[in-house]
Amino acid sequence: MQAIRSGWQVIDLVARRALARVILGVTLVALLGASAARGSTVETPEDPIRDLVSRTYDVVVDGRHAYLAVTAGVRVMDVSNPRRPREVGLLVLPDSVSSLALAGPGLLLAAGGPAGLWIVDVSEPTSPSSIGTLDTPGAVLAVDVAGPHAFVADGSFGLRVVDLSDPEAPRAVGHLDTEHYTRDVLAAGAWGYLADDRGGLVVLDLSQPSAPRVLSRLVLPGRAWNLATVGPLVYVAALDGGVSFVNVSDPKTPRRVGGVIVPDGARGVAVVDDMMYVAAGQAGLHVIGVSAPDEPVLETSLALPGAANRVVVHGRGLYLAGDHAGLAIFDIRHRSDPKPLTESQDD
Repeated sequence: MQAIRSGWQVIDLVARRALARVILGVTLVALLGASAARGSTVETPEDPIRDLVSRTYDVVVDGRHAYLAVTAGVRVMDVSNPRRPREVGLLVLPDSVSSLALAGPGLLLAAGGPAGLWIVDVSEPTSPSSIGTLDTPGAVLAVDVAGPHAFVADGSFGLRVVDLSDPEAPRAVGHLDTEHYTRDVLAAGAWGYLADDRGGLVVLDLSQPSAPRVLSRLVLPGRAWNLATVGPLVYVAALDGGVSFVNVSDPKTPRRVGGVIVPDGARGVAVVDDMMYVAAGQAGLHVIGVSAPDEPVLETSLALPGAANRVVVHGRGLYLAGDHAGLAIFDIRHRSDPKPLTESQDD
């Protein structure tokens, strides 16, 4: 196993929100609206809104479109040609969007921090529109979907369960307080998992969605930030704590069975078969073999412009959300050797 310890830098959500509030004033919102209407954004360094659409915190893919969580809201990219992703839509929201989830055909959920949960109609990807919103007591940092319910990571207010039966009128139907600060959530059938910052991994019983119940807690190195699951393992990206591998085959007694440290900290994680992909901030993308969880092996590392924030796998493609590159796409037909595809992004 090759692993290098170093300091890490984390873009704090509070700082991002403060910056967004300053920049996303009435004038810039108008500029963004005009830019989206034209279907283009200005590439010049002097462009005051460029960072609002290029700095990307999450990505989900549906067919030929990728939806990006950006400082300005939700950006829609046509990725049918992965070498030249092309912006085709933009929805400006009141605060930064940190996470996205698909909730069925033409429906997208956006975690909008203190601005709450946003339900977005993307049936026409070139014209995304907000059709519903739900305010929460905390800051909506992440969201996952199972059936008619959305499970919302609500920061210091734990977990919120939302009924999406009527997307235009989302309704809170349950909640669960946590001990720390809930940053991510995964719903996997009757079980659920929370990344609870310094509280580590929280395992839930979601058999009654409106009454989620804690089955166990496991404190882990670092700050639990992002989650992925394959089979009986949950992979917990925890910034300077690296990625922990937790066996949850017995949800009441989860066990850490391995882990790996990456330079600049693990911000995002995705796993396919026995290969793990880690978004490691300024250290870029790390590809790690995890066929033996107690002996992870670094296969390769790829440098990127700006920080790598989140990574997802869709089909034979790996999609990476970053600060400067916005969206980078890789061919992972050879799992251990991602090949960069993106040459440029057309706005």
